This record gives sequence, C-alpha cells and structure tokens, in this order.
Amino acid sequence: MEIKIPPNLNHEEIKCFNDIVKPQLEELYSYNYNNFEFENIKIFISKDKFPDKPSIEEIKDILNKIPKNDLKFISDIYFVSYPCKDDNHKEFKGSTLPIIYKIIIYPKAYNKLKIILTHEIGHIIFEKKLSKELKQLFTVILLQTFPDARFESLQEYKLFVNEQFADSYEIFINLPEKLKKFPLIGNFFNKYVI
Repeated sequence: MEIKIPPNLNHEEIKCFNDIVKPQLEELYSYNYNNFEFENIKIFISKDKFPDKPSIEEIKDILNKIPKNDLKFISDIYFVSYPCKDDNHKEFKGSTLPIIYKIIIYPKAYNKLKIILTHEIGHIIFEKKLSKELKQLFTVILLQTFPDARFESLQEYKLFVNEQFADSYEIFINLPEKLKKFPLIGNFFNKYVI
C-alpha cells in the first residue's frame, strides 16, 4: 500500500512523517484486521492471535464513556498483535501517531486497556480540540500545580505538558474524584474540555 504524505505540512512535519509515521504505518498496514465501527471511529483488531485480545464489546464500553463531542476527533484505532519496537520491556502499551493521530494499542495493554485507550484519546483531544490559547492556559495551570518541575530541553517540556494532559484526561474520564487533589486541573477540564 502506498503511503501518501498529507498535504500542507511544513518542513518539520514532513521530516516527522517520513522518519516516524511512515515506517510505523508500513508495519501497521502489513497485517490483517477485523474491521468495526463505533460512531465515526474505525476500529481495527488484528486477526493474528495474541494474548488477551480485546473484544469489540470491551472497546465499545470504553468508548461509550468518552464524551460524544470528543469522539469526533478520533478516526482510527488499531489493536495490533506485535510489540512496539520502542518498548524495551517498559510499560509502553499504546501510542498516537503524530500528524495523522491514529491510535495504536499494543498487546501488553489488555490489563489496563481502559486507562491506556483513554490516555491515547487524551493526546488527540489535546492536539485537535484545544486551541493554542487553551494549550497555553493548561501549561500555566500545570506549572502552578507542579512548581518544582524542571526540564532540560524544550522537547522534554512539551512532552511533559502533553503527557500530563493525556493523564489528566484519562483520570477525568475514569476516576474524576482523583482530580480533586489537583483543583486547578479539574476546574480547567470542567470549564474548557468536557
């Protein structure tokens, strides 16, 4: 399958697509899947056998908890049978491809599927739903909440903000009472996100 570069990308995005996204898509598309749909989302579950393969019912139960307005930002979710190449035996169980925002859920995810899938959806909500101003506001709130956070690079700082938003989104959807420990973040989600 030919993988085309999306239109209107800047130089940095083209490099990211060619270096990171395209190789992962080539691997992703080399497998066969059972295809399902939920709302506007295409769900692909590998036809290969792998431990604890999720059922479409389990996946739909998780997606039913996501606000309808957020589901429109999600296009494709792949449940693959192969491990992530960047795993290194860590807790890495899901990823969201930059630029095209397809979600990949790896086999290790099953025991925490609700957490991992909701976290990956959080990455998409951060990138596609939040305006530049809301991203900046969340960053300010995050730094007020964690004033001791230190970063060695701009990339590390951006990763921290993105991961904290995805974590907060997952908690807000699955265990909202936990956000009471972080009232500024909870108020931000209540006012601007959900």
